[in-house]
This record gives sequence, C-alpha cells and structure tokens, in this order.
Amino acid sequence: MSIRWKLLGAFLIAVVAAAALAAVALTATWSLGNLAQRLYDEPLQAISHARAAQTDFAILERADTAAERTSRWDELLSDLGVVEERVTSERLKELIGEIRMDLETWQTLAERSRTTGTPQTAEARSRVAGEIHQKLEILVEAAASGGFRFWLEAENLIDQTKTWTLAVIGGVVVLAVVGAALLYPACVSGGLLLELLEPRGGLGGKEVVQRRFNVSVPRARVPEKNIHASRALRGMIARPKISRNDRDRSL
Repeated sequence: MSIRWKLLGAFLIAVVAAAALAAVALTATWSLGNLAQRLYDEPLQAISHARAAQTDFAILERADTAAERTSRWDELLSDLGVVEERVTSERLKELIGEIRMDLETWQTLAERSRTTGTPQTAEARSRVAGEIHQKLEILVEAAASGGFRFWLEAENLIDQTKTWTLAVIGGVVVLAVVGAALLYPACVSGGLLLELLEPRGGLGGKEVVQRRFNVSVPRARVPEKNIHASRALRGMIARPKISRNDRDRSL
C-alpha cells in the first residue's frame, strides 16, 4: 500500500475519532438538558403547586368573607389541576380525585355550619378537614419522591456518558497503535521521506535543464559626451551592445 494512502487513512481515523467524541458530547448535553427541563416541568412544579394547595386550604378554613372564600377555592382547585397534570403516577391522580371529593364535602359542611351551626356539622367539618390536610401532605411527599426518581435517572445518564466516552477513547487508542504499526516500517526504512520527496507533475519526474537564450542588451541612446557623470559611470551607462552569452564567456 502506498504511503500516501496510509497517511490519508491515519488522517481519516483522527477525523472519525474527533467526530465520535463530539457526537457523544452533544448527545450527553442534549439528554441532560432534556432531563433538566423535565425535572422543572414535572416534579418541581408538582411540589410547588402541592404546597400551594396546602396553603390555600389552610387560608380557606379561616376566610371570613365570601369573596375571599371564592378566591381561595378557585386557587386551590387550580393548584390541584396543575399537580394532576405534572405527576405521572396513576395513584397520585387517584389521590387528587379523592381530595377533590373531600373538598366538595367540606364545602357543603362549611356552608351548612355557617347557616345552622349544629355541633354535629362542625365536628364532621373538622374531621373532613383533617383528612384533607393529611392527603395534601401525602401528595407533597409523593411529588417530592418524583424528584428523587429524576435524580436517579440523571445519575444513570452520567454513567452511560462516561462509559461511551471511555469506549471511544479506547477505540481511538487502538486505531492509533494500529496506524503507528503500519507506518513504522516505512518510516524506519526511509521510504516515507523518499516517496514524499519524489517529483510528481506534468514533466514526468524528468530533470528540467534551463536553457540560455541570446538576449542582447541595447546600446544607450544618450551619447557618452552628454552624460554628466564620472568617467567610470559614463562607460557603464554607454556600454556597447553585447549578448548575455558573450558576457558570460568574458567572465
């Protein structure tokens, strides 16, 4: 095999190795970016709105005016809707459904307690409110566990990236050793230098002999007596017409 093809193969191996490392880096960056976006959109948003739902219900229990109760009720249902969209577990979605039913029951008991004010209604209202608080706390903890799942996924992705990077580096080292083994005999014997210095082109490697042409030097048009210079300079300027070959022979 020609040494030029060997050098070309080594260059292509280097290009492929660089492209493989770049592909691994780009894939890892894209995967980690996608994971970070999912981490924000799913567990972090679920945790935030689940805690907001806890706060909304606590304020709703102590609201005095009908406008405030209506505002907090709408915010509570909105936060629960966001949590339901962000979570992926079916069990958590069932839990959110149970919380909504308990909230409807609590609202009915609260309206009845404000109109009749019986002890039984107040006791039932307190019992339902306690269940709602407990379920909201479970919802927050479950949403936080989703963040831990994403942390495990990120750790697994980082391990895979390390494995692929080390595999590519190992492959590059093996290819470099093979290329060096192929180029070593040519380099030691001098074939690499001789082949690189071998003449190529349209002349077929033949020696080109530079020919001399008989080029005459014209006589100066200015007469020597009109040249205002020293005698030596006048002789050089008004020199006779001689050829290059004659000049070379005189030298």
